[in-house]
Amino acid sequence: MNGFNRRSKTIQQKILSAATGLLASQGVKKTSINQISKKAEVSPVTIYNYFGSKAGLVKETIKYLATQKLEEAEKLFSGRRPYLERLAELVFLKSSNLNQYHPELLKEMAATKDPELKEYLEGQVYPEAMEAFTAFLEEGKSSGYIRPELSARSIQLFTEMFKYLASSYPQIYNDSPENHRLINEIWRIYLYGLMGQETHPELFSVSRPPT
Repeated sequence: MNGFNRRSKTIQQKILSAATGLLASQGVKKTSINQISKKAEVSPVTIYNYFGSKAGLVKETIKYLATQKLEEAEKLFSGRRPYLERLAELVFLKSSNLNQYHPELLKEMAATKDPELKEYLEGQVYPEAMEAFTAFLEEGKSSGYIRPELSARSIQLFTEMFKYLASSYPQIYNDSPENHRLINEIWRIYLYGLMGQETHPELFSVSRPPT
């Protein structure tokens, strides 16, 4: 990569990082190009040159965030820590996403109407995440934490049922104590369905597990 391309990539990373922070805290509607340009320390013209429009930037930011989350999950799944520690970390990350990201951003990720973004999330990110997650669950089977009789296909279909809930009922991400409770209950149903019984209540501790 030559110097120009390196500088260009660095600028884009700064813009995407700034946009991620603002969209996560303020949502899509309240975040402006001017705010992002100020935080990224670039001109609004530079943002338009790279991303074309606010909608284009939002789309690329969601791709950027989804890729980050995929890498984070793959690192967690393939780690060497005890299985229950990694499973507890996964539960914590799932729960913390509700507080870390604005509901508008979560809705856009779960139920986007943009064909290109939908293809990226469902055609690239989701299959890679499912492959890593399936390997993680296979490890759980051999460790005695996940029901051994479950096939990879049944787990995938089970997962897609919950994924469909998010895409067909995006208002579940509206910021309210009731929705937070519902999502945590649904996550319990999902996890304990895989484990076969309500064991290890420490998985749902409000604090981050040891790393």
